[in-house]
Amino acid sequence: MSEPFFSIIVPTFNRAHLIGKTIKSVQNQGFESWELIVVDDGSTDATKELIERLIVDDPRITYLYQQNAERSTARNLGITQSKGEYVCFIDSDDLYLDNNLTDWHQFISTQTILPAFMYANIRYRTWEEEKVVTTYRNGQHLLNFLLTNPIVPSRVCISRSILEVHRFDPEVCICEDLTLWLKLANEYPVLEATHVASIYVVHDENSTAAGSRAPLIMLKGLTFFFNKYPAIRAKINTSVFKFYLSEVHTNVAKYYIHHGRKCKAFFHLVISLLIAPKHKHTKYRLVTIKNLLF
Repeated sequence: MSEPFFSIIVPTFNRAHLIGKTIKSVQNQGFESWELIVVDDGSTDATKELIERLIVDDPRITYLYQQNAERSTARNLGITQSKGEYVCFIDSDDLYLDNNLTDWHQFISTQTILPAFMYANIRYRTWEEEKVVTTYRNGQHLLNFLLTNPIVPSRVCISRSILEVHRFDPEVCICEDLTLWLKLANEYPVLEATHVASIYVVHDENSTAAGSRAPLIMLKGLTFFFNKYPAIRAKINTSVFKFYLSEVHTNVAKYYIHHGRKCKAFFHLVISLLIAPKHKHTKYRLVTIKNLLF
């Protein structure tokens, strides 16, 4: 059997109740030259049994298990085992549109500047609505653009030759995708596809849900990354970087407010103001500080 054109990597942890729909969205693809690598990051639910049942009917699916080590390590394991010429990602609660791989294949066939980091558009599905979110650079400085415009993994397609050199950093979590995209954009062409690749499903288990530790983990990961790669930091506009970092500190403050830790929240709100005093959310931060104090 010939090697697949696409390798699709799905890290998962205790999402047996969700991942079936994700896998089905891959199986529904009109373009059939793919392999799906499910990397189980130490699940304790019925994930293994579910995937093993699916493999019986579809040998294009591979199941890998690792002791819990978070998403970066899980995706890296999947990359190591991948055989496709191009690698795509999807999280275990998101969905591919039926034409995604067909659109990617057509897009790639028209490109002359390869290998490259490529991304498409996305739909966001909430409890109330579903809407398409398009993200186009429109001449904006590349690293500034990537820092301020979230490119979730299910929007991405990358030449495997690139991922043989660059991997997700195991020391970074939550923002592990952003930091890898910044590294790749610093060295390779970045191409924008116009099709809608996937659906990002908003639910209570998202890492961005209220009360999640994600902002704390993100701040730690970003601090680690930019200390490790000062040359990339130097290429990002200072005002853009401060604006973004100020947002992260505000989200950390919201986490502490949610958990009733007013002193910690106060500290991060003050930091956010000091970093970007002219931020568009300055009034909100001042009001929140007042409420914490009085």
